[in-house]
Amino acid sequence: MEPRPRTIGKYEIVATLGKGSMGVVFKARDPLIDRFVAIKIIRTEADGLEEQEIKQRFRREAQAAGRMHHANIVSIYEYGEDENGAFIAMEFIEGKTLAQALAEGRRFDLEEIVNIMSSLLSALDYSHRLAVIHRDIKPANIMLTAEGEVKVADFGIAGLESSTLTRTGMMMGTPSHMAPEQLLGQRADARADVFSAGGVLYQLLTGQRPFHGTLASVMHQVAWVDPEMPSARNPQVPPAFDAVVAKAMAKRPEDRYQSAVAFRDAIRAVFHGLDETRRHSISATSGAKAQAATATPAVDAPSNASAPASVSPRAASDPTIPLIQPPRRDGSKRARGGRRWTLIGGIAAGLVAIGVALGVLKPQGQESARPEAKPQAEAARAPAVAEVKVERSDSAAPGDELAAPRRAPGVATRSPGDVFADCVACPEVIVIAPGQFTTVSASADRIGKVADRSRPLVAIAYPFAMGRYEVTRSQFAAFVAETGHLAKGCWAYDGQWTYREDLDWRSPGFEQQDPHPVTCVSWLDAQAYVSWLRKKTGQAYRLPSSSEWKLASGVDRETAGEGPNQREVCRLANVADRTAEQQYAGWTVHPCRDGYVHTAPVGRFQPNGRGVHDMLGNVFEWVEDCWVDSVQGTPSDGSAVLAGDCEQRVLHGGSWFTIPRYVDPEFRNHFQTSHRASSIGFRVVRAVAG
Repeated sequence: MEPRPRTIGKYEIVATLGKGSMGVVFKARDPLIDRFVAIKIIRTEADGLEEQEIKQRFRREAQAAGRMHHANIVSIYEYGEDENGAFIAMEFIEGKTLAQALAEGRRFDLEEIVNIMSSLLSALDYSHRLAVIHRDIKPANIMLTAEGEVKVADFGIAGLESSTLTRTGMMMGTPSHMAPEQLLGQRADARADVFSAGGVLYQLLTGQRPFHGTLASVMHQVAWVDPEMPSARNPQVPPAFDAVVAKAMAKRPEDRYQSAVAFRDAIRAVFHGLDETRRHSISATSGAKAQAATATPAVDAPSNASAPASVSPRAASDPTIPLIQPPRRDGSKRARGGRRWTLIGGIAAGLVAIGVALGVLKPQGQESARPEAKPQAEAARAPAVAEVKVERSDSAAPGDELAAPRRAPGVATRSPGDVFADCVACPEVIVIAPGQFTTVSASADRIGKVADRSRPLVAIAYPFAMGRYEVTRSQFAAFVAETGHLAKGCWAYDGQWTYREDLDWRSPGFEQQDPHPVTCVSWLDAQAYVSWLRKKTGQAYRLPSSSEWKLASGVDRETAGEGPNQREVCRLANVADRTAEQQYAGWTVHPCRDGYVHTAPVGRFQPNGRGVHDMLGNVFEWVEDCWVDSVQGTPSDGSAVLAGDCEQRVLHGGSWFTIPRYVDPEFRNHFQTSHRASSIGFRVVRAVAG
């Protein structure tokens, strides 16, 4: 056995995580910043030009993956070469691969499956927009972290679409998870990843790979045979998923979903279309023993990782879909875990030739003798429902002393601190206890002059559920997809505020991703969204009153009038800071750095004392109240002010643009109900029984 190196580059090797046909992955320590990393080192028997080509591809991998920054993609830190060979240093993930979880008999319910697929397809959508195709999507390359997150690993055979290294005649990937065009050595694009992701969904729904048998049999099935419908292999699977899987795994790329987003939308549309009982009452077959799917021994699969937390924050007692159907009646066994195949040039051609000789594959250009496919139900026209990421209930930043909020059971009565969501696309909410406070309102006119300082007492005698985060782009996208709501035109800042008709919540003038708060939404847009939520869930959603917003922000009788410490605010909020000053010279900023110029993903900063995130900074938040110059008439029971200038509504919390003077829970702003700006968003409130 070859001895393990003590160091690779500057990294101190700690353990071997896995080995594969092309290399080894080690756990290592970066001595300069004292953190663990994973080191993938390439090893090949090739020499000369072939070795240089492989190293060039490996370097391209680092270039491709290194410019990707996404919550669901394993981060690449560095590429290097030393006496051990070429290597990549990447994010070290504590957890297990999906393949390992399946092999251990892990069962996932429908909501967990939807969340896993949403994360996977969100990562693929992001990489595809950067022209990076993964080409080897399979359970062994999907990590489930100890924190319950999903990370796509091993862009090791990914290539830029424009790269001259990716060419016809080169087959790359794992045969049992390949798209037909990959198997035939044809050029593959983003739709090949869609096909492979369809195979992952198939395995999550049924516990079995869609194609199994000998290598020759698998190749034949991938190229010509449609897999059995998921509901036929597992009767617990809602039949509506059959059409989605069939479309994703269509043999011809043009017959598949044309993007990862379209595939994700279809999955969510089916899930949302199920009644509540169907979503959550699917149970494992009584007494059925889950068959373990053999985990593929790939270099990216840590063999000694700790068990991951659940991907979905549902109670352990929740009913689940059975992973596996009982053994097939014909007694046939499932194929063993597919070897990783990286076949280049003549090797690929040779394998394809063998396939032709065996009758598995047809030569390119020859008419197909493919059996007539069974009629498939046409996939439902899915509304463009974007990703909805349900955040963990224990996402307080390291060092925060707050207890993790409790996850509420599925009952009507809620207790303070309970966290829940009414549907996958719904915002997560947290129950706020009754309370009282003395209002101290700092308001401003358009030139920033501080006005009113009034002190009425407000006592809210009822609990309510406040959006734990600001409404995200993906959640707003779900609403737009189902309703067709239009929200065009937005005020954006680029040295000065300018109204632009071409901007909207999808394109607010700076880069955003699905977990960012939606911006460029008016008060009227926010009202349309909560109206949709009410109809969708049957629950009493609305915008918060100004008083409810303040209570949830953490104001009480003792702290009223006290703004955050200017040097500490960057720990709690995304505001105008020294990071933004680098782009916008001359700003008045907080004397700290929060790391963001514009919006940050929701929940990135520590929650307040009531477990709510981003109440200060990130985006201004619309509330229900009409604008009045003074808060003297504020209802003492916590309800909204519905008299005064109701053509203008109140906003709270400040934003990424807000100067120190106004980053205060008591600060009020106001705009016309139709006003949209890239610094404005909202969160919701839901009525609960105490």
